[in-house]
Amino acid sequence: LCNSNTIKYIYFGLLNIKYIIDNKLENFDFIEIGGGYGGQCIILLELFKILNIKINNYILIDLNNMIKFQEKYVSLFDNSKCIFLEYNSYQNYKFSNNSYLFSCYCFNEVNEEVRENYYNNLFKFINKGIFIWPNLKTLKNFIRNYIHKKIDNQNIIYM
Repeated sequence: LCNSNTIKYIYFGLLNIKYIIDNKLENFDFIEIGGGYGGQCIILLELFKILNIKINNYILIDLNNMIKFQEKYVSLFDNSKCIFLEYNSYQNYKFSNNSYLFSCYCFNEVNEEVRENYYNNLFKFINKGIFIWPNLKTLKNFIRNYIHKKIDNQNIIYM
Protein backbone atom coordinates (compact mmCIF):
# COMPACT_ATOMS: atom_id res chain seq x y z
CA LEU A 1 0.00 0.00 0.00
CA CYS A 2 1.11 3.54 -0.58
CA ASN A 3 -0.16 7.07 -0.27
CA SER A 4 0.49 10.25 -2.23
CA ASN A 5 3.59 11.02 -0.16
CA THR A 6 5.11 7.65 -1.04
CA ILE A 7 4.51 8.29 -4.73
CA LYS A 8 6.11 11.73 -4.38
CA TYR A 9 9.12 10.19 -2.55
CA ILE A 10 9.56 7.63 -5.32
CA TYR A 11 9.37 10.33 -8.00
CA PHE A 12 11.82 12.66 -6.22
CA GLY A 13 14.01 9.66 -5.45
CA LEU A 14 14.14 8.75 -9.13
CA LEU A 15 15.04 12.36 -10.02
CA ASN A 16 17.99 12.09 -7.64
CA ILE A 17 18.94 8.66 -8.97
CA LYS A 18 18.92 9.89 -12.58
CA TYR A 19 21.13 12.84 -11.65
CA ILE A 20 23.52 10.62 -9.68
CA ILE A 21 23.79 8.05 -12.49
CA ASP A 22 24.11 10.70 -15.23
CA ASN A 23 26.98 12.32 -13.29
CA LYS A 24 28.59 8.97 -12.37
CA LEU A 25 28.61 9.81 -8.67
CA GLU A 26 29.72 7.20 -6.14
CA ASN A 27 31.13 7.00 -2.63
CA PHE A 28 29.66 10.32 -1.58
CA ASP A 29 27.70 11.58 1.40
CA PHE A 30 24.04 12.17 0.59
CA ILE A 31 22.74 15.08 2.69
CA GLU A 32 19.03 15.79 3.06
CA ILE A 33 17.92 19.01 4.73
CA GLY A 34 14.47 18.95 6.28
CA GLY A 35 13.78 15.24 5.95
CA GLY A 36 10.29 15.28 7.49
CA TYR A 37 9.54 11.94 9.11
CA GLY A 38 12.18 10.12 7.02
CA GLY A 39 10.08 8.67 4.20
CA GLN A 40 12.29 10.08 1.45
CA CYS A 41 15.34 8.67 3.21
CA ILE A 42 13.85 5.18 3.33
CA ILE A 43 12.87 5.26 -0.35
CA LEU A 44 16.25 6.58 -1.48
CA LEU A 45 18.21 4.05 0.60
CA GLU A 46 16.18 1.28 -1.01
CA LEU A 47 16.73 2.71 -4.50
CA PHE A 48 20.47 3.01 -3.81
CA LYS A 49 20.52 -0.65 -2.79
CA ILE A 50 18.48 -1.87 -5.78
CA LEU A 51 20.59 0.12 -8.27
CA ASN A 52 23.90 -0.60 -6.55
CA ILE A 53 24.69 3.08 -5.95
CA LYS A 54 27.45 3.39 -3.37
CA ILE A 55 27.05 6.12 -0.78
CA ASN A 56 29.13 6.64 2.33
CA ASN A 57 26.40 8.10 4.53
CA TYR A 58 22.87 9.40 4.33
CA ILE A 59 22.88 12.52 6.52
CA LEU A 60 19.61 14.08 7.67
CA ILE A 61 19.70 17.63 9.07
CA ASP A 62 16.57 18.89 10.76
CA LEU A 63 15.09 20.40 13.91
CA ASN A 64 15.60 18.48 17.15
CA ASN A 65 12.02 17.19 17.44
CA MET A 66 12.03 16.02 13.81
CA ILE A 67 15.39 14.28 14.20
CA LYS A 68 14.02 12.30 17.15
CA PHE A 69 11.01 11.26 15.05
CA GLN A 70 13.21 10.38 12.04
CA GLU A 71 15.48 8.22 14.20
CA LYS A 72 12.49 6.22 15.44
CA TYR A 73 10.78 5.88 12.06
CA VAL A 74 13.87 5.16 9.96
CA SER A 75 15.09 2.61 12.53
CA LEU A 76 12.21 0.38 11.41
CA PHE A 77 14.19 -0.08 8.18
CA ASP A 78 17.88 -0.53 7.36
CA ASN A 79 19.35 2.71 8.63
CA SER A 80 22.98 1.62 9.00
CA LYS A 81 24.16 4.45 6.72
CA CYS A 82 22.07 7.15 8.43
CA ILE A 83 23.49 10.01 10.45
CA PHE A 84 20.99 12.31 12.16
CA LEU A 85 22.14 15.89 12.82
CA GLU A 86 20.21 18.58 14.65
CA TYR A 87 20.10 21.96 12.94
CA ASN A 88 21.53 23.73 16.02
CA SER A 89 24.68 21.59 16.03
CA TYR A 90 25.18 20.31 12.46
CA GLN A 91 28.15 22.70 12.02
CA ASN A 92 30.17 20.52 14.43
CA TYR A 93 30.00 17.54 12.06
CA LYS A 94 33.03 16.91 9.83
CA PHE A 95 31.42 16.91 6.37
CA SER A 96 33.09 15.28 3.39
CA ASN A 97 34.12 17.46 0.46
CA ASN A 98 32.37 14.87 -1.70
CA SER A 99 28.79 15.61 -0.66
CA TYR A 100 25.48 15.72 -2.52
CA LEU A 101 22.65 17.92 -1.22
CA PHE A 102 18.94 17.26 -1.53
CA SER A 103 16.20 19.47 -0.16
CA CYS A 104 12.52 19.05 -0.85
CA TYR A 105 10.63 22.28 -0.06
CA CYS A 106 12.72 22.99 3.06
CA PHE A 107 14.59 26.00 1.67
CA ASN A 108 11.28 27.57 0.69
CA GLU A 109 9.95 27.07 4.24
CA VAL A 110 12.86 28.43 6.30
CA ASN A 111 13.70 32.07 6.88
CA GLU A 112 16.59 33.98 5.33
CA GLU A 113 18.76 33.58 8.44
CA VAL A 114 18.56 29.78 8.23
CA ARG A 115 19.31 29.83 4.48
CA GLU A 116 22.33 32.04 5.16
CA ASN A 117 23.48 29.63 7.89
CA TYR A 118 23.38 26.69 5.48
CA TYR A 119 25.05 28.73 2.77
CA ASN A 120 27.94 29.75 5.05
CA ASN A 121 28.41 26.43 6.84
CA LEU A 122 27.29 23.61 4.55
CA PHE A 123 27.35 24.60 0.87
CA LYS A 124 31.16 24.70 0.74
CA PHE A 125 31.10 20.89 1.04
CA ILE A 126 28.52 20.35 -1.71
CA ASN A 127 29.54 19.23 -5.20
CA LYS A 128 26.14 18.35 -6.67
CA GLY A 129 22.51 18.22 -5.66
CA ILE A 130 18.85 18.89 -6.27
CA PHE A 131 16.45 21.35 -4.69
CA ILE A 132 12.71 20.85 -5.06
CA TRP A 133 11.02 24.24 -4.80
CA PRO A 134 7.25 24.90 -4.72
CA ASN A 135 7.25 28.70 -4.89
CA LEU A 136 8.60 30.63 -7.89
CA LYS A 137 9.04 33.96 -6.05
CA THR A 138 11.24 32.55 -3.29
CA LEU A 139 13.07 30.37 -5.83
CA LYS A 140 14.10 33.48 -7.80
CA ASN A 141 15.38 35.08 -4.58
CA PHE A 142 17.30 31.91 -3.68
CA ILE A 143 18.92 31.72 -7.12
CA ARG A 144 19.86 35.40 -7.05
CA ASN A 145 21.21 35.31 -3.48
CA TYR A 146 22.93 31.92 -3.35
CA ILE A 147 23.16 29.93 -6.53
CA HIS A 148 24.98 32.58 -8.53
CA LYS A 149 27.37 33.16 -5.60
CA LYS A 150 28.61 29.64 -4.97
CA ILE A 151 26.70 26.63 -6.21
CA ASP A 152 26.29 27.30 -9.91
CA ASN A 153 26.90 23.59 -10.59
CA GLN A 154 23.71 22.65 -8.75
CA ASN A 155 20.69 21.20 -10.46
CA ILE A 156 17.61 23.11 -9.31
CA ILE A 157 14.17 21.74 -9.98
CA TYR A 158 11.08 23.88 -9.50
CA MET A 159 7.91 21.92 -8.85
